[in-house]
Formats: sequence, C-alpha cells, structure tokens
Amino acid sequence: IDSIFCAENSYQKKGVILLSLDKKYLLLEIENANIKLKKANAEYNAWKQMDNVATNEQLKLQTGLKSAEIVLQKLKLQLEKNDIMMPFDGFITNFNLHKRTTKGL
Repeated sequence: IDSIFCAENSYQKKGVILLSLDKKYLLLEIENANIKLKKANAEYNAWKQMDNVATNEQLKLQTGLKSAEIVLQKLKLQLEKNDIMMPFDGFITNFNLHKRTTKGL
C-alpha cells in the first residue's frame, strides 16, 4: 500500500479512492514495454522500407509488434486498477491496513 486516503469509522461515498497500491514496479514495467514496442515498431518499419515480399520474417515482425502492443495495454490496465475505490456509500470499519515502506525502490 502506497497511500491510504480514509480512516477507520469514516463515512465514504461510492467511487472515492480509499487507498493506492505501490506503482513503482508497474511504472518500470510500462517503461520497459514502451521501449520494446518502439524497437518492434522500428524493426517492422525497417523491413517494410526494404520493399520485401511478404515472408515468414514479416509475419514474425508483425507478431512481435502486436505482442508488444498487447503487453503495454495490459500493463496500463493494471495501472488503472492500482487505486482501490469505495464500491458503495457507507462506513469504513475494522480498518487494519498500514502503509508499507519498501527499501530499494
């Protein structure tokens, strides 16, 4: 848990962010996925500029490009789920969460 935005026995409205999970590792993964996507895109574009006929190499490059796009989309969806929201209006009770500190990141 990176941040806690509510307190025990507090009333919260539906949709309010209650807590946020640590995003550092996920942001690094997104940065890495962006780099891989740029590399796959550059390789595919370089192949296209050579005016080659469709081959297994083209299929391999297209597949690598699409795969890199999917990985990036999945990571972005995960990032959106890092904030935990209140599912309905109500009180927060029996609250036993603490912000965790991680060393090294």
